[in-house]
Amino acid sequence: MPNDIEARINVDTHIFWENDDLSPHDELGRMINAFSTYLVSIAEDPHRSEERQTSLHIIAMHNVHALLWRQLLVCGAAHPFTFGRTIQSLLLAVPVLECSITTIAAGKLLSALYSALSVSECGQIEQTICSLSKVMPEGNHKWGEHIRDRLLGCLDVNALVTEEAKDRVEQLGYEGGAPPNEDPVQPIAAWRSEATKSNEPYQHLRQLIKAFTALHGKNPPSIQEAEAIFLTLRSLREILSTPNGDNVDEYQHFTAWVEIVEACECITRCEQLSCITELGNFVSSVLLEAAVHPEPIYRPEHDVDFDNSPAWGGNTPRINAAAGLTTIAQYEDCILPSILEAVERLCFDEVPAVRLQVAGRLFNLYRTAPDMMWRLLDRLSHDEPSRSVLESFVVFTLQPLARNHADQAADLVKSIYIRTSLGAGASRVRQACINLFTQLYMYQNHALSREIVLATIDRPYGLYNENWHITAVARGALKLGPVKAPNQQLDRVRQRAWSVMERVPGAVWAALQQIQRDQAKTNEREEDRQERICDLYRLVDSVGSDLYFASGASDEIYKQNRSIENDRRFYIEAEPVLNALRTFKLPSLVHYLLQTLEFLIPVNPTQVFLRIGRLVLDAKEGGYQYELSAIGLIVRVVERYLAEYRQVLREDEQCLQILIRVLDTFVEVGWPPAWQLTYRIEEIFQ
Repeated sequence: MPNDIEARINVDTHIFWENDDLSPHDELGRMINAFSTYLVSIAEDPHRSEERQTSLHIIAMHNVHALLWRQLLVCGAAHPFTFGRTIQSLLLAVPVLECSITTIAAGKLLSALYSALSVSECGQIEQTICSLSKVMPEGNHKWGEHIRDRLLGCLDVNALVTEEAKDRVEQLGYEGGAPPNEDPVQPIAAWRSEATKSNEPYQHLRQLIKAFTALHGKNPPSIQEAEAIFLTLRSLREILSTPNGDNVDEYQHFTAWVEIVEACECITRCEQLSCITELGNFVSSVLLEAAVHPEPIYRPEHDVDFDNSPAWGGNTPRINAAAGLTTIAQYEDCILPSILEAVERLCFDEVPAVRLQVAGRLFNLYRTAPDMMWRLLDRLSHDEPSRSVLESFVVFTLQPLARNHADQAADLVKSIYIRTSLGAGASRVRQACINLFTQLYMYQNHALSREIVLATIDRPYGLYNENWHITAVARGALKLGPVKAPNQQLDRVRQRAWSVMERVPGAVWAALQQIQRDQAKTNEREEDRQERICDLYRLVDSVGSDLYFASGASDEIYKQNRSIENDRRFYIEAEPVLNALRTFKLPSLVHYLLQTLEFLIPVNPTQVFLRIGRLVLDAKEGGYQYELSAIGLIVRVVERYLAEYRQVLREDEQCLQILIRVLDTFVEVGWPPAWQLTYRIEEIFQ
């Protein structure tokens, strides 16, 4: 990974994977599988080393999702001596090693790669692994020790470098060996407990319940499946409610109870559930009992960690109760005073992980308890302190609400956006807010949202992340609407998206000029000034990246079924943006634009060639001609014109002159392929 970039990881807490095989039947699964296929395609190909570096650079700059980091690790383990070596710095990242989604894949990469590392590299990795038990928050040291021991077990014992690692591996040998590199069977809470190993008289019931919960962690059960597990749940609850002397271990009793609560939470997502049935009454009573359980205990010292990464470890009763009761409240015959009172109480629970469950599901009250919903929305938007809770609130409650209540939702989001600028997790909250504002502006032309979006674009310095997300949303609308049967509503959305993409480069250029004018007038440190300039260039670079990916140039499936009419409209509408971006000489930006134009050659071979040539000549000032990727692309373009569009170079004197000047630019640098192409110019007239 690029060593000079500070990457981030965010545990995708709303997603649970039972194994490494992602479902190809849901949209997220298809996206992850497509990403994995792409990684494999570039992992070993020596001709795609530059593309490999570019892709990793983009991921390091912009990705925060643990699932994508995990796919990098999986690909690295499969191709350790090429791709694995490229991403080995991830093995020094404590968040990657300890994250439940990435830690197993990190262990596999360690096993595959360790023999190829230098002594100093091995030493750094061993020190990082051994530190895991010390850097974990208080109360999680057992879990940190388990991760440390499991990852040490992935290393070649004969290649160990540090004494600390050698001593711990030797000790593990006396204790029966390191834990296997696989997901723990017990919930994380087990690592904090010194449970005894007494026999469980209800083990068979627990196995059935755990199988049900694992099956429906992502997909809601049918009413038939819920009814089928009902008797098992009721039987286990009755056993747990009956005093049984010393036959039942306290820890086993607690975990069995948690499993009942978790299964009931799964059942609340069954659309045919009714609280007037025996099943519904059982589920609601279990969740109401769990809603007053003391677990989880509030530990204020963990609030910052939660806002940095909203993961709460294993399941606890009040967390599942908060999720289940807020879900069950969407059903008309479940709107009981006891349930509504519990939802409101849990909405303001001391523990932020509990509040998050309610805040992200309040839209469920939209039809059944709207007055209560709006009251809670208003209070959360003004008073909720946790940034992770606010993020879930904006994404999962206010966003769906905004479709039919744009004014009210935008006002609530504005309140959150204004008061959330600093602190752990603040950037994620602002990202969620600006995404919602941008969607309201794009798709509804909402006045307040338009005002906020345009003001953000016009003040790019200090708001790099916000602007990056604005262009990311706009990118998705750049090809919206059919060409042959125009749709006025979709056309207006697309036009607003293009206006955003054009406005950003202009705002960046103005900001750069202002920084230059202010240089002699302010006492700003040079490091701070350079950081602001870098952020502005990163932003304009992302616009070029957005154009490239929106065009379809990177989409192999689209290329196979491309529509020349769609591509022609894209090229025409992109021209103002392309013109605005010509001002910048940034090599990475120029390369994105040239790749996009290369893809659009069939649309208008003459105009596109002239634009390619002028872009290359303008970019000389930024040193684009020295880039290896530059000569490769230019050779590819010229050879294509010699093979497919020779008449353009033969009949248009301007194109021919541009070609000569471009080749001269690369000849002056000393690129042999440029020399070879100059000898082939005569082919134009054959």
